[in-house]
Formats: sequence, structure tokens, C-alpha cells
Amino acid sequence: MKATPLINNFTSGEWSPLLEGRSDLEQYSHSAGTLKNALVMPYGGITKIPGTHFVAEVKDSSKKVRLLPFEFNVTQAYMLEFGDLYIRFYMDHGQIVHTLGSVDAWNDAPEYVPWDFVKNDSIIYRCILTHTNEEPPNATYWVATNIYEIGSPYLETHLPYLHFIQEADILYIVHPSYPPKELSRTAHNAWTLTDYIPQKGPLLPVNLDVASTITPSADSGAGITLTATENIFDDPGHVGNFVWRIKDGYVKITAVATPTSATATVMYGGNLGTGPAATDDWAEAAWSAYRGYPGAITLYEQRLCFAYSAHKPQSIWCSVSGNHELMELGATDDAALIYTLATREVIRWVFGATILFAGTSGGVFHVSSGDTAYPLTPTNVVVRKHTTFGCNIILPVKMGNLLYYVQRNNLTLREYTYEYTSDSFLAIDATLLAEHILKPEVIDIAYQQSPYNLLYCVRSDGEVAIFTRNLIQKVMGWARLSDSGKVESIEVISRATGGDEVWLVSNRTVGEETKRYVEYLEQFSFATQEDAFFVRSGLSYSGDPISTVGGLDHLIGEEVTILGDGAVFPNATVDESGEVTLSVSCSKIHVGLPYKVRGKLQKLEFGSTLGTAQMKVQRIAKFAIKFYRSLGCSFGTEGKMDILPFRSTGMDMDAPPDLFTGDREMVFPRGYSKDIKILIEQDQPLPLTILSMVAFAETYES
Repeated sequence: MKATPLINNFTSGEWSPLLEGRSDLEQYSHSAGTLKNALVMPYGGITKIPGTHFVAEVKDSSKKVRLLPFEFNVTQAYMLEFGDLYIRFYMDHGQIVHTLGSVDAWNDAPEYVPWDFVKNDSIIYRCILTHTNEEPPNATYWVATNIYEIGSPYLETHLPYLHFIQEADILYIVHPSYPPKELSRTAHNAWTLTDYIPQKGPLLPVNLDVASTITPSADSGAGITLTATENIFDDPGHVGNFVWRIKDGYVKITAVATPTSATATVMYGGNLGTGPAATDDWAEAAWSAYRGYPGAITLYEQRLCFAYSAHKPQSIWCSVSGNHELMELGATDDAALIYTLATREVIRWVFGATILFAGTSGGVFHVSSGDTAYPLTPTNVVVRKHTTFGCNIILPVKMGNLLYYVQRNNLTLREYTYEYTSDSFLAIDATLLAEHILKPEVIDIAYQQSPYNLLYCVRSDGEVAIFTRNLIQKVMGWARLSDSGKVESIEVISRATGGDEVWLVSNRTVGEETKRYVEYLEQFSFATQEDAFFVRSGLSYSGDPISTVGGLDHLIGEEVTILGDGAVFPNATVDESGEVTLSVSCSKIHVGLPYKVRGKLQKLEFGSTLGTAQMKVQRIAKFAIKFYRSLGCSFGTEGKMDILPFRSTGMDMDAPPDLFTGDREMVFPRGYSKDIKILIEQDQPLPLTILSMVAFAETYES
């Protein structure tokens, strides 16, 4: 039986090998067995994922880092490199550095502490050890560097567990082992990381034991002594910035002497109003080194909301409405509030939208007023659980009206949405048809709204699974980003010229050494053939014609691929000077690591005179592809590939062929077989977009 099956969309993306026998499913003809380094477009076709630009090596390539975004406005978007005890900053595709004009000259008077910068003899130095009167250069106290950075308390092992939310020019950061922090900026090279210290809370539930009292030595002032009848000061971890309430006032514990005695300062110029005398009206600070700190954070209805601590893993604390620095409880609608979920499940994240979502180890809870017409207040809290699919600790992302979160097994992506007909919320398995795509496990996710509405899921093996979703057009397709490196962190910031920009940290082996590089993904669109950027960890040159390209020190000893003025040059090895030489001078050159596009379709199902075409001998006589602005392509099946030529005899042999848009028909290289799966590959630094394919095929019954 002869047929010409049309493959005019790939909207189901890469499928699980467990579904190879499900040719009865509607999505089968729109799926692929493999889709690597090409992703599903919402229009139906597939396009090659662009290359990545090298920005900088991380501070210490022997240690992992994590990227976090910071967007002051659309023209001032920063990417932050959080490493072991430090933070570095990036803007406009470069690393923020100090200039001689932005730092003070060294002198012998002040005390210098780590992360102070000075200049001396036209060289910029950063202090690495507290001291006075130690003139740089001095390797014990100073390191010569102009790279701007600040210190942080976060260890390498704690970085994956940071949760954050930004409002205006403040980034709030939490981790269960550290007091909450505020990261703020006043200039590109002026950032400050400080403790978040709210006033008048948060507090644990008020003491209900009338026999457990506190007697202050005075009702006001600093250095007062608190004497308790019970061992409530039984750990030095009670000392800290978070206040206790004692009757009419608040105190900060400054020292612990015994389990029943502590030193404190009365806060906010207040008065405890005890007499002074014993009182059972007291409440302990909810957060401390002893009780733990919040591990989740979000913004909801003008409130700064925290959740989870080691002591209260089911609790949510929300600030006063419109005042993130005040945690004072009360009966007014705008007062701070505390709510504890009635469950044994542990809160993993909170996310503020039209309602406050609380993702737990056993599902997703909704916290709201119960009516979208009214805001959440201390007196109208309504909590309901809507799904039993538990969450892991990775922050969820919102794509339009859909909330995506990683399930507790670290292998399943859930699409959380309201379903009108059943009047309920559903947690749909977005990986059902690609159950393999997130293995071994997910470690990070990021959302790129423009272009294409893409969700990036970093796997623990360094590959990135990319999910294209368009609800209206029923696009729900997975693909993979992969090359010789391993991606360890990914984030997205706004691009000043419009759209979003994906940044990542790549773990690469260069000259047998581990290198971790900060890189960003090139735009999917490009103006001319010369602008096409399809190399990884690459750099570009644009200017007067040259034949030697330098600045490739990060790729010394590596084989690189080269595109010069739109033409592919032979691969070259970067020499010890960080240079490669072209045979012809070019004005626009892109140099970087090569990577391969690989797209393998399912076995064609177009029926036969006796039913199915599966498990029967097939032959594809001819094959046609509809391209858009593409060059370079091989086609066929495993072990039997042909190169598709894009150059014809009438073209100028001294210039590269133009990008091709249109149909190409060719003889298919594979003969008769029961297992014909069309394979498309491309490993050149060139664009490739496929809109549709047609196979001129035949099935044989015997």
C-alpha cells in the first residue's frame, strides 16, 4: 500500500520510548522519539536552539554556584552569581567591575574588612582579611581584582535551598538555617546584604501555662534581666534580632545566662507594663537560631509572606498589609497574621497569585479569604487542599494561568489549573507522554515567556529538558538542550530590547580541568545570515576584516567551530594564546564549541490494506522537507545518512549559500525495513528550522 503521510507539526515533542506502541494516540504522528538541541515552536515546527555566549568563569570553578535574577526595571536587569560565601553581579552581558574612579585610595588609618575595595598604584584590590595598616600588595590581606562582589553567609551546599522574592529594589532571601536577608542596590556596583528584622514579631502562640511566668528586672531600657519560672531560655540560640512579647512590650534577647535567666533590651522605646512583676502573658519569637528560620517566601496582596521553619513546618507568617517591616498581630483587617495548616505535611514553597498557594510534601493548599472580592485578613482565613500530589522544594513558575511545580519524586512536572466543567483544580502530569524526560531528577527550573513560552528544567546529569506549552493551540512538547558541558543552574531576566534572556552556569571540562562558566542563550531570531549564532560558550567579533580571533582563553586546547561572514570554516583548536586563525579574513566571526541537532521521528503509521503499518516492511522512496531560513542538514536513518546539499551549480562558489526557505525533495537513503525511523541531524554552526515533512512511502503486507 502506497501513501504520502504528511508530518505538518511536532507539537507533542519528544515522547517516552514506552509509548512507541501507541500509534493509536492522536499525538503519535506529532511526536518524536528524540528531539535534541531543537525545540518545538508553538506554530508546530521545530527550530534549532541557538548557541550560548561566554560571559565569565565563576569565582571558584571547583565549587557549584547558583544564579538568581534581579530586575529593577526592564532596562536594569541583573544576574547574580551566588557562590560559597559571596555574590557577584552581571549586567548587559558582562560582569560588573570596579573602576579606579569608583574606589577610594588605600590609607593606613581605617580598619579594612573583607570585601572592602581600595586602589593603590593604579591597581584595585579587595580585602580578604580584617586588618589595619597593611598596604597592598600583600597576599595575606589583599587580592588584586576589580571584579565587584560582596560577602554572603550562604555555603555552597545551601545554595539550592534558597527561596527568594523581589519587590522594587529589594530581593528578600530565605533559608531555614539563616535569618532572612534583604539584598538591595543603590548603584551597579553598590549592593548591600542585610538581615531582615521586622518589628513586633513574628511570634509563637501566646503562653497558656499560668505557672510559666517571666519577671523583668525593669519594664524599659537595655540590659534588663528576665527571670523565668520554667526553663524557657534553655538554649543560647534564643539570642538574636527577633523579639519576644512580654505583656505590653517587646524585648530582644541579648544574652542567655541560665535556662531560667536571660538579658534583654526593651524595644521601640516601649514599656512592658508589668510593674515590674511576674507575668504569664508572654510569647516567644517564632524565628531564632534555636527554633529555626523560614524556608519559603512570597508576596501576596501587599503582604510579605513567610512559611516553614524547623519548629513550625506547617506555619505561614504574613506581614502587615502594605508594610513588610511590621509583623504586629491584631484584629484590624490590615494586621499581620499567622496561620498553621491542619496537616502533618511540610510546606515546601509558597506562591502568591490571585490566591496564596502553599505547596506541601503532600499536595497544594489554597489560602485566601474565600471570596476573590475580599482581601485576606486575620479574621477571614479560608484554607483548602486541592490536590494530593506532593511538591519538592523547587520554586514553582506561572505560565499564563497555569502554575507548574515539580512533584515530590523530582521526576514529574505538574500543570496546576482550574477545570471549569468539574469546578475543581487539577494537577495534570505534563510529563505523562515523556516520563523519561526529567530523569535522573530535576534540580532547577526557569520560565522564558518570550519567545515561545518555554519552561527550562535542569536535570542532575546536566541536560536541560525544555517544555513548550500553548494551551489554545494544544501544544505540549518536550525537547532537550545538550552539549559537551553540564548545565547546573538556570535563570531568566528581561532583555532591554524586548523579550526574555536565559542565563545558565555550564560545567565544562577544558584541558582536563573542571571549569564553570556563566553563559547566556542567544536570541532565537537573527537579522542576517552573518548574525546567526549557533556555537556554545562562544564569542563574537564584529569590525574590520581579520583572520585571527583572540580572547578565547576559556577554550584553550579545545576544538571549536567557526562561522565567518555567514560561511562555515573548518574546525580549529584554540592555541595557548587563546586564538584561532581563519584561512580568510572576515568582518563578523562567531567561535565556540560545536553541538549537534538530532531529531528522530516515530515509525510512520499510515495504515495498510490489512490494517496497521506497524511491524511491517516499509520503504520510503522519496522524502521532502519544508525549511525556513536554514542551511546544513543530514537525513536518513541510523547508520544510513545522506547530506542534503543547499548549494547549486549556479551559485557563487566564493560565497556561502543563502539561507534557504522552501521545499526540498530527495531520494531517501534507506531501503526496505521494518524499523524505519526518519532521522534529521545537523552539527554545523548554522540555523535549522523545519516546518513539515512528507514521506513518499509504501507498506508491504508480507
